[in-house]
Amino acid sequence: MIERGVRPQHLTLVEYSQEFVERLKGRFPGARVLSMDAARLQDLKFPPETSVGAVVSGLPLLTMPVGKVMEILEGPFRHLRPGGAFYQFTYMSKCPVPQSVLDHLDLNATQVDRTFRNLPPAAVAVCAQSGLKPITIESGPSNGSTRVATKPASRIQAWQSPPV
Repeated sequence: MIERGVRPQHLTLVEYSQEFVERLKGRFPGARVLSMDAARLQDLKFPPETSVGAVVSGLPLLTMPVGKVMEILEGPFRHLRPGGAFYQFTYMSKCPVPQSVLDHLDLNATQVDRTFRNLPPAAVAVCAQSGLKPITIESGPSNGSTRVATKPASRIQAWQSPPV
């Protein structure tokens, strides 16, 4: 993200492990680094002029209880501006967010990219509020940009490998 032009002072990094928090502070000077449980994100306070455009997560959502996943996603969607989205890295071939969570929060999930160069293969899911047009994300210089669907037939759309 920094290589793509996001300034460190525009980042809020959330990490539970205090040891890793210290590493993040050293690696990303200027970023806001918080030592907290991601399920408590709804408690964060941002200055009124602050606009949150995207959340990027590598949390193992598929291994967590549904209630915990619900809390983790509720927080970011309280802070995201219209068109903002929650990007989730996953190593599974299915959507990392349970259908019940998507339904409760009125979200849609779409697989926007996958790589087989990683072991295990990795995918990126984007969750966005129903009816809102998510922001465009760059999936890499050779792939161009990927636009996320706005009104899928089901809340989980295109959860298979994209055509090559």
